Amino acid sequence: MKTTLNKIHGFTLLELLISLAMFGIVSAMMYGTFNLVTKQVGSISTQNALSDKGQRILAFMEEDIRMIAYLLGPEASIPYCAGANDGLGGTLPATSPVLTYSSGSPFDSLSFITSVPITLKETAACKALFIPGSGAQKDCSTGDRASSANGDRIDYFLTSQCESTAGGKTVYVDAQADCFGDIAMGDDDLTQNGRSLVTFDSLLLSASGVAGSAPQVYYSLSAAPDSNKIFTFSEELQQNIPDGSTVYTVRMYRYLIDNSVDDASGHTGSKRNLKRVGWDGNCSAGSGVTVDLVETNNSSNSSGGVDGLKFEFIAINTLTGQLVTTSSPPASLNELKAIKVWLLLRSDKVEPEYTNKEIYTLGSTTFTAFNDHYRRQLLNKTVEVKNLARIY
Repeated sequence: MKTTLNKIHGFTLLELLISLAMFGIVSAMMYGTFNLVTKQVGSISTQNALSDKGQRILAFMEEDIRMIAYLLGPEASIPYCAGANDGLGGTLPATSPVLTYSSGSPFDSLSFITSVPITLKETAACKALFIPGSGAQKDCSTGDRASSANGDRIDYFLTSQCESTAGGKTVYVDAQADCFGDIAMGDDDLTQNGRSLVTFDSLLLSASGVAGSAPQVYYSLSAAPDSNKIFTFSEELQQNIPDGSTVYTVRMYRYLIDNSVDDASGHTGSKRNLKRVGWDGNCSAGSGVTVDLVETNNSSNSSGGVDGLKFEFIAINTLTGQLVTTSSPPASLNELKAIKVWLLLRSDKVEPEYTNKEIYTLGSTTFTAFNDHYRRQLLNKTVEVKNLARIY
């Protein structure tokens, strides 16, 4: 019987080499594609992170800018911490206008004065003063102003109690001094300490009925509020302060870029930190009232930070009635309708294989290509300044 054996064939050396070559080509193509996709994902992630950061910062700034001159009027000049450090290496003037703008390349700065309601501390004892229905309502006719049982409040801001009439120098409020911490009384002359200035929301309505073109809308405390819930002022009231008027404290803020040389140990270069500067009870621009919104994040100050901050002003042309955009505020702030903020952020890490050749335009300012290895995000926001309309 004849047996037929099947021949078993393996790969030849040539076939194996061709297979390996094809596999290498496919692998290289797949790696190139994977590497490209990875870089694109990293780029999108970086841009999204910068965009999210920028939007949060602009939202923070919007809350402040929208309230410029609130309750104070656009033409006020206010004795706010005269002679104190202005945050820019100079000093604050004897009286500060409600809006001050400084142009710079590539960084502008904007300072403004506004009013913020005095909030009450979140302690059990302070909250107990404002539980609706917890006791008898106050009776101004019998002088019942100080009872803790006067539970006639549902909001949580300091307000006046019982009408205070023009010509007087005192106003009763509905919480003792240890329930609020927004008023900071320093050792300086109190009339020059902006942190001791207060105003009332009722003045927005009553000021129109006062004779004269410039009624006073803020008052300076002559001493720290006492434990009997009394504010005592340096000057006589020009208007009645009705019962239930919310009490506001006057504040000045300045947005600027701190690009000073970093003198920290081991650090080099200049910073590009976005700050909102405020002033404390002793008129110092200290850490307790100054907020760092964006900071450089390495010792050489090369990563992160802000590369551009610009402001534009949208005002109404009184001759044509049209809105115009300008690089500086109008002569009369009554014409100002909105402020546009431009912000250029730098990424927190370097990308050696990426070169930034983009041209960035912030309003009327155009930056040349940086030609470095950092990604950037340009953002802008237009904020309607609602509170600059005349109040008299």
